[in-house]
Amino acid sequence: MKTEPKKPEDLLKPQKYLDELAQSGVKYSQQDVVAVTKNVDGKLIWLEKGNSYAGFEHVMKHADEFVSKGIGKELIPEFLITAVREGKLIGMQRTRPIYQVTFNGKAYKVAIDIGNNGFIVGANMK
Repeated sequence: MKTEPKKPEDLLKPQKYLDELAQSGVKYSQQDVVAVTKNVDGKLIWLEKGNSYAGFEHVMKHADEFVSKGIGKELIPEFLITAVREGKLIGMQRTRPIYQVTFNGKAYKVAIDIGNNGFIVGANMK
């Protein structure tokens, strides 16, 4: 039996993690979730549309940094989720952990600020 290829939204928002987020009790907006995953410690991490101060909209203020390093704007959510899921913690930028991650065959360093509840507040390339 042939299986259907996964759609991009299935990769960025696996239903099992969306269900877990819904049951977690944290404040979030389901329709605004851009991506969700678990980090290496098993903690639920998610990126929400947010606003100019936090979340995806805030990250996109730094979109040119990502593009200059070879990550297209459309790939930023996938890149961030991959970094928190698979990246190695290599340092700190003040309070932001810096992750080293291989994405599409290339090594990158990115600082990602994650709230205590798992919400991605901001990110910038290193």
